[in-house]
Amino acid sequence: MLQDVRLSYRAREEQLATAARSYKKRLQRITQTHHALLIAYRLQREQILAKPENGLDPGPPEAHFNLEPTELKDAMEKELQQLHQDKAKLEGQLQAAREQVAQSKSLLDKPEHKRLFHFKQVSFEKERALLMTRATVAEAQVLELQDYIEKHLSRYEQEIAHLRGLHGTVEEAGRSQSAKLAQC
Repeated sequence: MLQDVRLSYRAREEQLATAARSYKKRLQRITQTHHALLIAYRLQREQILAKPENGLDPGPPEAHFNLEPTELKDAMEKELQQLHQDKAKLEGQLQAAREQVAQSKSLLDKPEHKRLFHFKQVSFEKERALLMTRATVAEAQVLELQDYIEKHLSRYEQEIAHLRGLHGTVEEAGRSQSAKLAQC
């Protein structure tokens, strides 16, 4: 009886191991097919994005079709997944920037926008000239203040040295009197 239980246990264990191996192989084949499809999709999408004048919709970013991180097996695949997600974000930002540039160009084509742009440019140039003038004046004031400080600093140093000299002679005289009193 115990032998029968052991045999059935081993048979079931082998059956489960075979099923697990076949599942693992099937999962690898499906993952490889998924990666191949993603690569083909990426190439097609990049071709469409390279020629925006065709007006074709490139579709959602590749990261939209990627596997979940829990479905990925190793760190390399997880890192690759992260890079694909970063690339998708950057593609979205690039598309938004292209739309802004196209919108800006269309705005600059209108005469009232050209006048506004010219007015803004003139006002920025005036402001720049004013700031340059103020900077020049400030530099001149800094130079004047540095000269003033250098002149007065040397004068103050001389006066301090003179006062220390006077204080030293007075101190020496005081010491000599106290030394005389101590000897008595």
